[in-house]
Amino acid sequence: MQTSTWIKETKLKTYPHVENDIHTNTLIIGAGLTGLTLGYYLSKAMSDFIIVEADHIGAGASGRNTCKITAQHGRIYQDLIQKHGYDTAKKYYTAHKEAMDSIEEIIKEHAIDCSFMRCDSCIFTQEETNISQIQDEYQAYLDLGIEGEYIQEWEYPIPIAAGIRMHHQAKFQPVKYMQGLADILSEKNIPIYTHSPVTSIIQKEDGYIAFCNHRKIYANRIVQATQLPFYDRHQFFFSRVHPSQNSLAAAHIQEELPEDMIINIDDPLISYNTISSTQGRWLVIGGNETRTAKACDKPDAFVMDAQKQFHLQSIDAVWTSQDYQSFDRLPLIGRLQKHNNHLLIAAAFNKWGNTTSNIAGKLLCAYLLHQESQYMDLFDPHRFTSIFALDFVKENATIAYEFIKSKFKDPDDEYPMINQGKVIMIDDHPYGVYRDEQDELYIVDIVCPHLGCTCTFNETDKTWDCPCHASRYSYTGEIIKGPSTHKLNAYGEGLNPIDPHIL
Repeated sequence: MQTSTWIKETKLKTYPHVENDIHTNTLIIGAGLTGLTLGYYLSKAMSDFIIVEADHIGAGASGRNTCKITAQHGRIYQDLIQKHGYDTAKKYYTAHKEAMDSIEEIIKEHAIDCSFMRCDSCIFTQEETNISQIQDEYQAYLDLGIEGEYIQEWEYPIPIAAGIRMHHQAKFQPVKYMQGLADILSEKNIPIYTHSPVTSIIQKEDGYIAFCNHRKIYANRIVQATQLPFYDRHQFFFSRVHPSQNSLAAAHIQEELPEDMIINIDDPLISYNTISSTQGRWLVIGGNETRTAKACDKPDAFVMDAQKQFHLQSIDAVWTSQDYQSFDRLPLIGRLQKHNNHLLIAAAFNKWGNTTSNIAGKLLCAYLLHQESQYMDLFDPHRFTSIFALDFVKENATIAYEFIKSKFKDPDDEYPMINQGKVIMIDDHPYGVYRDEQDELYIVDIVCPHLGCTCTFNETDKTWDCPCHASRYSYTGEIIKGPSTHKLNAYGEGLNPIDPHIL
């Protein structure tokens, strides 16, 4: 899979793998922004916990984003008012404003070198027909007391019909920030294990056993800080969210651009941000929003459009990032099971995880320490609005359609060209075949082990992606993203087992 600029330019430290059985009070699964932030706050009260990560620190969406820390999440506040009321919309804003301040406090207190700076954030439209939507959103700002400014012009070399500027937001280099959090935990002797995927969990009378690297982790409590819980326990959380994927790029620039972070409300969606680091000054570009496993018609279009608008010196990297979105636009943070404080999750950050991860870290810590928080009800995974919504019905109808459609893929009779992947039927079963630059073929069973959908090939990242619940695999079959916990078997290893970990 393509590597983000933020991962490439950060000197990630090495951590041990899980090689022996472990006993701990609390197991945190995931060393992204949420898992490390939870660890940071939890370490102030206790030390008997560990963090395990399937890959390296920040390997997922936490290390593959646009670097924005903001409470301006597109055109959201008018929508929140209509769906949930003024109090919920106001509380959502307050939670994210507090999160920005908390991130800044951590960075300053521990002198984390991650290019943090305060700046403004803007949403905008270039379409006259969308001006009314900007006006409605600005009215929501006024009603909620959000500090913002209605604009019709700016310094960016992009035409604008209308927009809203939200003041005093922020940006940072997320992977360097995560390495800073990990360093703080290491100084407190909190164990962090990388390249240690948890593949299953079973419940015992005295706690849980998590299986990792063919070893057992015995824990009283488990937190799945994994974007989407893979251990589901009859809750069907994979049916309460829908996955999306975006393309991103980082380009070297010399021209002076405003520090504002901007994102449109038009179709196609496009996002820009500038950030400085030891490697120079970057323009971060985001676009090509699609459902995971849906091929983009013009994968490089968003970069080509940016080249027309800006003086880009060179493109350092192009990569993709994936997230899950809830149907009511509120993240899912709290108990996996309604009355069980020993199994916690954080999921569906709706592509704004840099900020929401801090909320999640503090909120999960409150659950673990039996403390109260005014935000528990707001982000409760079991709230009715996360289930009983028209989008819930539509999404699961889409998944059913994708499942059925995936079973009727037209196989190819010829093997792929170099750097190409194809679906080929072997013994009446669909296999994915990829040919690498050394002319070597990799043949894997592409029936997803999560629920049995047939994966499709991602030309940008050279991965096999599931169209139903967005599990992703390398062309060699290794897991990149869950909720699946089983790799794709190579030809000759037998067919993939299907296990969604519902029971």
